[in-house]
Amino acid sequence: MRGYDFAGNKELEADLSALSENSSFTLVCNTKNLPQLQECGLAWDKAAVRISTNLDDNMYYASYRGYDFLSLFFLNINCDNTCQAKLSIFFSQKYLIVVLPEQPDSTIKMLTEDIFVAFETAKDKAHPLTYLYHYILEWMVTNSSNILEALEDEMEDISEAMEVMVDKKQNTGISELRKKAYTYKKLLRAFSDISEQILIDENNLLDKESLRYFRIINTRLHKLHELADSLFAFSQELLHDYESKLSFQMNENVKKLTLLTIFFGPPTIISGIYGMNFANMPEHNWLYGYPFALGIMLLVSIVIYIILRINKWF
Repeated sequence: MRGYDFAGNKELEADLSALSENSSFTLVCNTKNLPQLQECGLAWDKAAVRISTNLDDNMYYASYRGYDFLSLFFLNINCDNTCQAKLSIFFSQKYLIVVLPEQPDSTIKMLTEDIFVAFETAKDKAHPLTYLYHYILEWMVTNSSNILEALEDEMEDISEAMEVMVDKKQNTGISELRKKAYTYKKLLRAFSDISEQILIDENNLLDKESLRYFRIINTRLHKLHELADSLFAFSQELLHDYESKLSFQMNENVKKLTLLTIFFGPPTIISGIYGMNFANMPEHNWLYGYPFALGIMLLVSIVIYIILRINKWF
């Protein structure tokens, strides 16, 4: 647990009892610190505390008496591990408390380090808590944008690879990208809805100047949601393109096998006929029987080749 008291201009210790009524502080902690914070006089709604400790995959926003509560998820490269990318925020006129999971992933750890650096910048701001609140949301939006750009690049790589050759690994890759795009689309839709609720500001926690910056976040989130939606549609197109190219490739293979059968079928039949051991087959004793049989095979092959060329089979 680490924080800063902007009113007292000092680092916060684990014990918050020294805070005065005029204190304006921020705190970064994990879920196991919540009971201790409540004992220090932070009377939070039970539902908010329960949601901040649950590792479900739902985003949540609510305005309680005197404070706002948010439960958010990061976009994550590994979509099966979204619960590790969760954080909760309690925001009021007097405090900004960020609650992290007990075992945060690498993305959460990076954000935490950046928040500690942002403490120094916030000291010089007129509204340090609002600045940090905006900083966290802006950081998450930028992270989301980077993740979507990486996803788009992966899809472009698979699309280009399919122009050269189609294989089964691409099908697995497309399915994974499709799953990611759907997860990102769902999370960004929920994040966009929460940003709309922040702008309503039922507790009047944001000044007019700050609201302008939060509107920019809201606009960016809507655009990112649209991008995620288009990437999901792109993944659907990739899957259909893969199936059509695979079908075309199989048809080409069948066509090659058919051509081989057409070419070698008649000579096989002719050789089979003259390979029968009947007594009265005049060609068996004919001096030119062998060249005659080879000539028929060659003639039939030439005729077949001409017919196929005229019909543009190859």
